[in-house]
Amino acid sequence: MKINGPRYWLINNATITWDSRIDPRGGTVRQFPGMKMRFLTSVDIPLSAIAGGGIAPYEETTVSRTTSFNFSRKYPLHELVSPAGKVYAMQAYSQIVDKKLKLKDLAGLGSKLALPAGWKFRTRKLKKDLTLSTVGATTVLQDELQNTYQLVK
Repeated sequence: MKINGPRYWLINNATITWDSRIDPRGGTVRQFPGMKMRFLTSVDIPLSAIAGGGIAPYEETTVSRTTSFNFSRKYPLHELVSPAGKVYAMQAYSQIVDKKLKLKDLAGLGSKLALPAGWKFRTRKLKKDLTLSTVGATTVLQDELQNTYQLVK
């Protein structure tokens, strides 16, 4: 089992369309070694990642979900930019690796990350609210601190 928290969402508003096979609001609760959890989504993880201890930082993976995540222009947006120019918005920061990471630290996060060649971390002010909508699946990745980013389409 992999612990996935503490994790703090940076989205200001979300709409989630539940998988038709489950109803998390109706009590679809599963028990894992002493922990109760609600099933919300699934993540496609290659066997090589499982054997190797997880998905490597900065490697894209697919999450099955139908959502709209809204980022308010009132708050800074933290992003990763790949060498190919793909932009990923930080949807959640994590205290899994860096237990002292706080919201106020995110603007300077680029200096803490061991970014692969050609990658950039930036913080910018949005001119208008940003909505990332997905139907069925979306592309996400994590940095080495397990902060999570969603591909901006």
